[in-house]
Amino acid sequence: MSNKKTQNSDELPNLLKSNICMTNPNEKILIQDGIVTFINDGGQIDLHGKLMFNWLPNMAVRFYGSFPKDSLIKPPGR
Repeated sequence: MSNKKTQNSDELPNLLKSNICMTNPNEKILIQDGIVTFINDGGQIDLHGKLMFNWLPNMAVRFYGSFPKDSLIKPPGR
């Protein structure tokens, strides 16, 4: 019975193909480089930076960039 399962799974096409080629283990993966828009109930702000997926020490998406000092998050209608 296990041979039949193996044989059937070998005949299936790969549905997920990785577009990411990592050269080192735990390498950060670039998601976005440029303008990133952050939105919450109080408004939105556009910042220039990078969204990166980090593996270690904790799996997370992190933003790396600058927050202009003269830029404030302003709620809509205020």
